[in-house]
Amino acid sequence: SWVSFPARSAAFSTIRSPSRVSGCFPRRHRGTTRRNNQKYYRNTILRPTALTTTTSLQLSSTSNTFSVLLDAVGSPLIAILVLAFVVLFHEAGHFLAARYFNINVQEFSVGIGPKLLGVTPKQGKWFEGVEFNLRAIPFGGFVRFPENYNVTLVQQMEEEFDKKRKEERKLQKEQQQVIKGKALTIKSSSQTAKQASSSSGVIPIDYYTDPNLLQNRSWLQRFIVLSGGVIFNLILAFLLYFGQATVGNGLPRPIFEPGAFISQEPQRNTPSYGLLHRGDVIVEVNGEPLKLAHRESVLESQQAITDFIREIRSTSEGESIRLGIVPGSSATSSSSVQKISTMKKDVIVTPKKLGDSSQPSIGAMLGPNFITTEYVHTKSVPEAIGLAASEVRSISVDTITTLTKAISTLLAGGGGTTAVSGPIGVIKIGSDMVRTKDLNAVVFFAAAISINLAVVNSLPFPALDGGQIFFVLGEAITGKKIDQRVQENINAIALLLLLLTSFGTVVGDLK
Repeated sequence: SWVSFPARSAAFSTIRSPSRVSGCFPRRHRGTTRRNNQKYYRNTILRPTALTTTTSLQLSSTSNTFSVLLDAVGSPLIAILVLAFVVLFHEAGHFLAARYFNINVQEFSVGIGPKLLGVTPKQGKWFEGVEFNLRAIPFGGFVRFPENYNVTLVQQMEEEFDKKRKEERKLQKEQQQVIKGKALTIKSSSQTAKQASSSSGVIPIDYYTDPNLLQNRSWLQRFIVLSGGVIFNLILAFLLYFGQATVGNGLPRPIFEPGAFISQEPQRNTPSYGLLHRGDVIVEVNGEPLKLAHRESVLESQQAITDFIREIRSTSEGESIRLGIVPGSSATSSSSVQKISTMKKDVIVTPKKLGDSSQPSIGAMLGPNFITTEYVHTKSVPEAIGLAASEVRSISVDTITTLTKAISTLLAGGGGTTAVSGPIGVIKIGSDMVRTKDLNAVVFFAAAISINLAVVNSLPFPALDGGQIFFVLGEAITGKKIDQRVQENINAIALLLLLLTSFGTVVGDLK
């Protein structure tokens, strides 16, 4: 498994206040309400720390225990333990799938790097002979399967092959003579020619025929084993969301209303200075209302703001736009359609290029018009299954979308490794969640990591689960196995690239 996530991934929006994610500032307090036969409960977030207050009242005994644990070991260590647990669950998916098909497993490891602890059970149908290891760096893990050929012997043959080829090249170089300004290669003896021709051959490998080796199983069984980690991560996220929906504080649903929220006071020498103020809500552009209401996904709401900004940037030089705004003092009250029409006032703003930007701007920091967060709770098992499944689907889609954009940025050279947050960044986020001493926030953090891990490892990139699955599916379609040594060489190169990328994310996280 590989731990690497999109920076500010949408998956973390469920565990962080939407005001922190989008740059908005919630302004109103609606209290705590119940609806639908007391199956659902609504709590309001007024500040990033309010989540701790509302949940601590309902789960005081659990939270007190968690607070004692936090004080004892510290928030970074708990965040690392959460990450290690998610990795453990991922690797368990590979291991259990393999053992179900009676496929031999050599090692089950949580973490990478030097081994700290290890045990090899001597009995047990599923565990006998398997090395279970805990390694020093908890930012990954792996399940190692036995090779289906003698690796040591092949390496020796390759070293001898390379040595022989170097000697032949040296001999050919010595046989070259320059006659009349032209290079003339004197052909070697028949024996040397035969050696040269043999140097272009492929080293023969005697593969084992043991049916209990992973490489000797059908493509379908290999596909199931390789996808087991991703499936288990999704199952873990589902179980965590299911628990939150039934016995926890509920699943969060951010509530938005129409408009774009001004999150910071415009600076001097900007088109909006003196016209727009922090707390104002833009509800119309040139008479057309902004339709940004009631989106449950922070990512979708932010995308709507991005579309609005794109509209501003499309204006011609010197062209003015008419913005319908609801002043901040008025926006703190209920904003029904009738109220908006009476409180709204129009301002004329002329976008212009600011600083080094080549695109026009109004000089205002915009974000979704976040109002509150609703926590959905139910005692019905079928409803909880539906809620948990919907949450997994929603966060997965948002994560895929965010990751796709991050990869596009990397390929375009526009964001470097700052578009991706590595393990250090994840630990920082986890530490922030743990410091709230709110067990519910930590549960959402674990679920978000689990989904991120599933998505990242599903990428069709060699050295990841998705890359191995890609090879297996290629075999299923063509009916031919891709040369195993070729796969191993490709994976080795891909692993090096992943390590370099991870190093870049670590540097970015530390800045």
